[in-house]
This record gives sequence, C-alpha cells and structure tokens, in this order.
Amino acid sequence: MFCGKCGAKNLDDATFCRECGAPLNEGRGENAATATRVIPAQSSQRNRKIGIIAVAVVVVVAAIVLIALLGGRSYRATVDQYIEATFSGNIDEMLELFPEEMLDYAAASSEGIDWAALENELGDTIRDYLDMVDSQYGSDWKVSHEILSVEDMSTEDLKDTQEDFRTIGVDVSAAKSAEVEITIQGSNAETTNTMNVPLIKCGRSWYVNAEGSFF
Repeated sequence: MFCGKCGAKNLDDATFCRECGAPLNEGRGENAATATRVIPAQSSQRNRKIGIIAVAVVVVVAAIVLIALLGGRSYRATVDQYIEATFSGNIDEMLELFPEEMLDYAAASSEGIDWAALENELGDTIRDYLDMVDSQYGSDWKVSHEILSVEDMSTEDLKDTQEDFRTIGVDVSAAKSAEVEITIQGSNAETTNTMNVPLIKCGRSWYVNAEGSFF
C-alpha cells in the first residue's frame, strides 16, 4: 500500500504512513474510527488548557477587585497625600486624612465658629505658609519628600491614644510615627529638613494623628 500523501510504500494492514504519519485506509471501518479518535483527544487537551487559563484569569481579577475594595489607605499613601496636599494648598485632600469624627469634634469645640469658617481658617493658614515659601524660594520652587523611617507607637502610649480617641467615637487599632525628609528647591534657595508625621489606623485606613491639636 502506498501513502496518498508522500507516496511511501507501507504494509497492507498499516494504519498510518511510516514516513509522514498520515492516516491510511481512510473511510474503511475500524481504521477510520481509530484515526478519527486521535484528533478529538488532542482537541480535548487544548480545550482543557484554555479552561484552566480562563479560571486563573478570573481568580486574579477577583483578587484585584477585593484588594481595591478592602485594602484601605496605607500609611505611606497617607504621608504622601499629607505632604502633597500641604504644599499644593488642597484643603479637601488634607481633610480626607483626618477621621470624620475628629473633624466634627473640632467644629463642635470651636465656640462661635461653624465648620465652614473653620475650613476657611485652615485654608488661610496654608495659603499664608505657601506665600512665605514663594518669597523665600522663588515662585518656581518644587518640593520632594522621602520617608526615612517608621516607628510603631509604644504599647503604653497606644493605650492612651486609644482612650483619647474613644471619647469621640474613633476606634484606633495601631499608631506609628513616620520620619520624613522634605526638600524644597527653588531659584532663590534650597533646603532639606526632617519632620515627624504621627499616624493612626482606623478601620482599614491610616490617618494623620492630630491628637495634640484636638484634645
């Protein structure tokens, strides 16, 4: 028997060509069925791999969604937003860094001053500071920062902080202090200083701890 594909001679009862592997005797009973069974097996393996990949993609996407929903704001993101909001004069972004209960307490504790007036006062303070920066460094100044170190609050101090915040309905689960190096560079001057940013964790997010300003 000769192969219809490559012309090689094969045994009369051969199922596949010994040279090219092409099926022989197509359409003849059992041999045809055997040849037909090979292709679906390969297709089944390919479909199984595609299914595994699809499941893996779904799992990864679900994990990303859960992280986005449950992750909260990290202490590094809080420090970054605090520095950037301060030097850009963005009051709304700055206020996001304090627990709402703390802001409500501050407004309620300010006799004769409503919340809008308190917000305006904070805005005026930031703008005055930025005007001073313009005067000292030039209007083309830029600021950069780097977190040098982070230290957890001691157990004893954490208990005191938790008690203070509990009086205004804020549940603090952890507290840190971040040492931040800030560099201001302009055409008139350049300086680098360090400052400590106190932080508290409430729920899944970190906030700036302004305890000394409110209690």
